[in-house]
Order: sequence, then structure tokens, then C-alpha cells
Amino acid sequence: MNAVTDLIENLRNNIVNALAIFLIVVIIIGYLAFSTTSIMPQWQQRSELIPQVAAAELQVTQAALSSDTSIETLRAQIESAPTRMVQTASSFMVADAKEAQILDNMYQYADANDVTVAGLQVQSTPSTSEDELYSLRQFRVEVSGPLPQLLSFLADVRETQLPGFVLTNVTINQQTPTDMLVMDVYLYTSSYVDAALAPTLPASSESEAAVPAAATATPESAPVTAENGRYEVRRGDTLLSVSLQHNVSMAALKSANGLADNTIFPGQELVIP
Repeated sequence: MNAVTDLIENLRNNIVNALAIFLIVVIIIGYLAFSTTSIMPQWQQRSELIPQVAAAELQVTQAALSSDTSIETLRAQIESAPTRMVQTASSFMVADAKEAQILDNMYQYADANDVTVAGLQVQSTPSTSEDELYSLRQFRVEVSGPLPQLLSFLADVRETQLPGFVLTNVTINQQTPTDMLVMDVYLYTSSYVDAALAPTLPASSESEAAVPAAATATPESAPVTAENGRYEVRRGDTLLSVSLQHNVSMAALKSANGLADNTIFPGQELVIP
């Protein structure tokens, strides 16, 4: 009887141990299965992402360095822009202050060659927009005199060698009692021109050297006001300059003097409305 009892007790203990071992094996198998299906793929994916993250961080660092360089380059370009603009304007245009002198030189060349500037009229006026970098003025110049002197006058116009000065539509009409030279002058002027950088006129010719010193004065050097509502046109005057000087419109000035166009000449007396 004791033997049977001992056998039953041994079987019970073995079954308990076997169940414990079975449970341990099942747990281990489950852990391995979980690791294989869940943990290992994520670990592998993380291992693959580490180089990509490192490469992305490197790209961000390089982009930041490049951005800093671009900002410095852009800042340097912005700071140098005004200087480049002045240099460019000085290479291709005429200073605003030189316009009156250039027009007055036409009268000097005429005096030197014994011809007469019969008319100097404004064909177009510049825009007054503040954002414009340059202005374009067009003048019609009419010079009367013998043909040889007219050709000599034309050859003396040294301004054709300056940037911003364009001479075009040159015609010579042979008529009685004197021949007539007609030409259009285009002036590209800018307030950004630096006189120190702008090209200068070549040396004066012998014919210009003979011009009296008094002839070199521009109309701006000795302002003249109207007396008794009348103004005598001087060398270098244009209808525009007279209208601006006396604060009247060109239309009113033309109407008051019965002018059909913008042509005026030295010695002419204008009524100032």
C-alpha cells in the first residue's frame, strides 16, 4: 500500500515538474517569436535609419554654412550696388549739370566757324519720376551759314565722343540766301554720374581756342529776370529753360508770343505772361 502511495506521489511531482518545464519552454518560445516578429525588425530598421539621420544632419549643417555664406555675399553685393551704379552711369551717361554746358558749346562752335545757331528747341522733356535712374532729352538744332563752315562746325562737335551724347538725323539743306544744317541731339543724363569717373572731352581744337572768353559763360552764370514783362533771349536759352526760369508753362509762353513751335533765338524778345 505504501508503495502505491509513493508511486502516486512521485507521478504527481513529475507531472508538476513537467508542467513547469513545459510552461518555461512555452514562455521561451513565445519570447523568441515576439522578438523575431516585433523587436528584431524594429532594431534592424533603426540600424538602417542611423546612417540616414547622420547624412541628414550633415546636409543641414552644410546648408546652414552655405546660408551664412550666401547672406554675407548678398550683403556685400547690396553694399557695393551704389558704387557699381555710379560707375555704370558714369561710363554711359552725361551728368545732369553738364546739359546746359553741352548746349552752350553749340553756340561756341558756331561762333568759332562763323555760322549762326538759328534755333535750338526741345523735342522732348525728361520724366520727373523719382525712381528713374536716367533722363532722355531730345533737341533739334538748326545752324545757318555757308556749306564749308557748316561742315567745319559739325566736325568741331567733340561731344559726339562722349557717352550719353547721340547726334542723329543730320541734314544740310542748300538754299538761298544761306545753307541750313539741321540735326537732332539726344542727351542721356543721370544724377548718378560722378564727374571724376566720367570720360572728358578731347583737347580743344584751334578753332575753339579763338572763341572769346566771354562766350564760354552759360546762361546759368548770370541769371536775367524779365523787365516790364519782357525777356530777351540769350545764347543757350531754350523755351523750356525760359519757362522754368519765370515759372510759366511752355504752352502759356508760346501762346503769349504767338510761337508756332519751340524755336527761339538769341536777341529775340519774349513776352512773359
